[in-house]
Amino acid sequence: MGKKADSTWNLFAYSCKEAAYNAALPMINGALIQLFLSNRGVAASQIGLFNSVIYIITLGTMLVLSTMGEKKANPLAQSTKMLLVQALLYLLYLPVMAMKLDSGSLLLFMMAAAGIQTALYSGKVVLEYKLQYQIVFPKQYGSLVSTSGIAIGLVGIAVSFLCSAMIEANAAGNPYLVCMLVTFGLLALTFWFSKKLRIVNHALDIPSGEPVTLKKISGILHEPVFKKFIIPNTLRGITIGVTNSIAIIALAMGVDEASASMLPAMYSIGFVAASMLYYFLPKLISGPVVGLCGSCLLCAIVFLPENNANLFLFLAFIAYMGRVLVDHAIPDILFQIINPEIAGVYNAWRNILGNVSTTVAVYLVGVLAEKANMLFLLIPCAAAYMISMTWYYILYKKLYEGR
Repeated sequence: MGKKADSTWNLFAYSCKEAAYNAALPMINGALIQLFLSNRGVAASQIGLFNSVIYIITLGTMLVLSTMGEKKANPLAQSTKMLLVQALLYLLYLPVMAMKLDSGSLLLFMMAAAGIQTALYSGKVVLEYKLQYQIVFPKQYGSLVSTSGIAIGLVGIAVSFLCSAMIEANAAGNPYLVCMLVTFGLLALTFWFSKKLRIVNHALDIPSGEPVTLKKISGILHEPVFKKFIIPNTLRGITIGVTNSIAIIALAMGVDEASASMLPAMYSIGFVAASMLYYFLPKLISGPVVGLCGSCLLCAIVFLPENNANLFLFLAFIAYMGRVLVDHAIPDILFQIINPEIAGVYNAWRNILGNVSTTVAVYLVGVLAEKANMLFLLIPCAAAYMISMTWYYILYKKLYEGR
């Protein structure tokens, strides 16, 4: 195939790859794993500890691998191998279903298994940062983001509804085993589609032999464009930590397990809606303004009710849709501001900052869920993204439009 045909295929293959991968995440280290642990008698504070360990591993892996994206001109092959390893190692989750483990032993087992998966996930994030720009031509980037976003949402909705139905029906007397088998299939599909991708745009290839030294990293971290974003990047981690722990919050606020298992579906629907909005709205208003609108929608999380599952699910959907709008807007802003030569290292350390605060946030969710009013979490959650997006908007006006 020619490059044009390759890029068209890449649009499809990348969307399928990311859709399958993201649909698998709830049963790797996300909401469904949190519900599984709760179902097996693990306390909310211990689940908060589990989430903290996951983010500490994410943070550590990103620190170790922060330069890898810059060292590899074409990291696709390495990422694909990592996805194969991740799919095979997911089989480690399955033996726990046959074991009669007490809650403490189960927690340790799942920490180890999820920790391995999370390290591989972090490697994927670092390696694939520039992949979107390499598999399509620049004019197709918007189509890639919107198409993959819609695919992620639609597949996520289907898989989430399937897993929720399995949990509610107590399928085969062991619904979480069924969910794990589905997850393994999704990871296998992720590997297959990744293997089928082809690089068509070599503009961001790094010349071979150019090392990414500690001195270069230090220089990037001391650049004004990095220091100016330290606070908003750190604040974002608070919101991400709270919204990613929504299952614990739901159970603490009186939502039953079957209804709480619908949260990944609500998030997937929110992702689809936000991706569609982000495809159309920037044609009417700027991306940063879309992000500001998203931060306003996120404030719906403050109004999550107790003992009202339907309203809880609806407001969680609105809030997550707002978060996704912000999450789409910020990379778009950075792409226009950050020098492509340092984009990989910059992105890795931006994520490291966020993961520091996320690690603290997810632990606090577990602790406070057992003893405090949830508003102590929900108000900071909304405020953090509002402040962060406003900060990005102001700096965008100064650093890009002010040129």
